[in-house]
Amino acid sequence: MYKEIAFDPQCLDEYHYYGVLKGAFGEEKGRYVIAAFNEWLREAFTAVKNFNIQDIKKQSVKNYLNKLRRNKGANVMVLPFDRREVVDPKNVETWYEWLAFQKNYMDFDATVSERDIDGSIKYEDIIEECEGWSVAPSVRVNRNPKDIVEAILPLVRFGNQVTLEWSSTL
Repeated sequence: MYKEIAFDPQCLDEYHYYGVLKGAFGEEKGRYVIAAFNEWLREAFTAVKNFNIQDIKKQSVKNYLNKLRRNKGANVMVLPFDRREVVDPKNVETWYEWLAFQKNYMDFDATVSERDIDGSIKYEDIIEECEGWSVAPSVRVNRNPKDIVEAILPLVRFGNQVTLEWSSTL
C-alpha cells in the first residue's frame, strides 16, 4: 500500500523539510507527494529562493528540485489519474487553492504543512511517526472478495492497471 501525501511546497523554506522530501518518499517508502507537478515545483523553487540559509544548502535543495523536474517526479511525486480531472492547475493560483479542490474531492492520507491547515502534520509529527505518516511495511489480505478489492483499489487508482499472477505452490 501507499499513502497519498499533500506536501506544501512552502515547507521548503525550512531546510529540514528538504530531508523529508528527499528521504521519505518513493516506492520503497510507501509514500508519494501528490501534486500538480510543474505548479508545485514553481512554488517550491520560490520558497527555496526566499529562505535564508547557507548558499551551499540552498543550492543542494535547488539541485534536488531540478532532478525532480528532469526525471518527471523521480518516483517521488505523482498525480493519480482520478485527481487530474478534479481541477486544472492552471485555473488556480496556488498549491493551497489546488489542495482545497483536491480535499473536496477526496482527502489525502496526510497533509504536510507549517500552515494552519486542518489536520496537517508538521516536522515534529513526522519525526515521531504519527499515525498519518507511518506506513505499514506490508498488507495482509484475507481471501474474501471485499478485502481483496479494498487492497487492490488504491493500486488501480495509482497505476490505472494491475496485473495479478497466480501461483499454485502455496
